[in-house]
Amino acid sequence: MRSLDSLYVGACRTAGKFKMFRCARWASDELRDNLELAGLEVQPDEVAALALLALASGASLALTAAAMVLLVGLPLPFLAPLALAPPLAFALVGWYPSWRAERERVRGLGEAPMLVGYMSMSMKVVPNLERSACFAAEHIGGPLGQSLKDFLWRSCLRAHVSVDGALERFGQRWGRWCEGLKRSIHLIRSSASERTEASRLQVLDRALEVSLQDTYERMQGFAAGLHLPTLMIYSIGVLLPLAAFPPPEVAVETNRPRAGLLALVLGAVPPAISFLCGAPSDIRALACLWGVTAGVATYLHRTYRRAYETRSAIERMEREFCDSLVQLGNRIAEGRPAEDAFEHVANAMRGSEVADLYSRVSINIRFGGMGLRAALFDLEGGALRGANSRTIRSALRMLVDIIERSTSAAGAATLRMADHLKELKRVELDIRRSLGEVVTSMRSSRSSSPRSSPR
Repeated sequence: MRSLDSLYVGACRTAGKFKMFRCARWASDELRDNLELAGLEVQPDEVAALALLALASGASLALTAAAMVLLVGLPLPFLAPLALAPPLAFALVGWYPSWRAERERVRGLGEAPMLVGYMSMSMKVVPNLERSACFAAEHIGGPLGQSLKDFLWRSCLRAHVSVDGALERFGQRWGRWCEGLKRSIHLIRSSASERTEASRLQVLDRALEVSLQDTYERMQGFAAGLHLPTLMIYSIGVLLPLAAFPPPEVAVETNRPRAGLLALVLGAVPPAISFLCGAPSDIRALACLWGVTAGVATYLHRTYRRAYETRSAIERMEREFCDSLVQLGNRIAEGRPAEDAFEHVANAMRGSEVADLYSRVSINIRFGGMGLRAALFDLEGGALRGANSRTIRSALRMLVDIIERSTSAAGAATLRMADHLKELKRVELDIRRSLGEVVTSMRSSRSSSPRSSPR
């Protein structure tokens, strides 16, 4: 995607050098918003220049091809596709920013529950709006987090009166596509002015509830709207995964050239055997198909097996993490030191993925002479080194921040974090159940679709 973006940006800037194609009146607010959201660093008039250049180039190529068709003497229906080339090129150039912005928008809306969760958890610990916004922006790395960072940066440059004003504009911007996020941001902002802690906690709980309910309703609406033909639904299957709950991002670390070479060797074995044995033509064709299948399967297995195993381990750890947080919060609330609390939970959950994590934390503190932050986040020996779960890293980072400020409040805050994560998991499970019925019906429709009988 980045290479395609770079190619598009380069083409727009090249076309923008031709002043005859630049058209400032096409610089609509919608196009500006799409370019900003998609991260395409070009001007709207440069996009217009590329669209007009594509139209002119397509028309020239179409006329040239039409002349060749007439000279060869081909039938006139061959000219119909050529007539569609210029407007199609024009439309594709203008459509690309909208398509990229829509993809980023979907990703951003999927991060809304986590952003509201981070802000509300931070506000429950320390009722500081600026601190909670910075904490959320630091731990949300997608389009929504980047947008929040941009608004906070503008507030530092005095483009906004205060962080409260920046959050208001941020909520209005994303509220055009996600009303629940706008309402949650408003509730978080208003919680800072509550006079009692009980009312502040109630408002923050309501903010998270609004965000989760909005996510649930949007996914329910998406599931109810899947009435298109099965083939078309499968063609846009990229939308079926839960955008609101993205899976852990795991880097693929493998020797791709070696995997490709092995795939080519194994893929060539079945066709070679069939040709050497003098098999009939239909068997040879089948052997070629087996070879292609074996080559692709071998490459994918060698390339993604370790990443899949790592991702499965992270998902198991995240499922166990909420329960471990409850135990950890209870131990910290009893006044135990952090290393004792982590060791106790590791012993209680022995045999689980999260127990190994907590054991490494306790060992780093007791025998490595590390502080709690270094025991978790040290780049060389930290327990979270190599852990790609944003949920676990963010929750433990907040836990460390709380313990460093107030050990007495850390236990209750940890239990609140566990409640937040349980709510997120509950909504995720409900959404998966609702989408499961739709996906099951699509699969059954595909498997029961009539097949043409051989003639």
